[in-house]
Amino acid sequence: IPLILLVIYINSKLLYNYLIKLSITNKKRLIIDIISLRELYKNYKISKIR
Repeated sequence: IPLILLVIYINSKLLYNYLIKLSITNKKRLIIDIISLRELYKNYKISKIR
């Protein structure tokens, strides 16, 4: 399976902090999204987050 380069542009400093700086949130849906994105980022499936 070929890899697809994925670059995510975020228009939210708060979301950026959750993803990069491992901040904490109480919203369950946001937690699920953040965990998924973090795993992709850690495994180099996402090349950049801006």
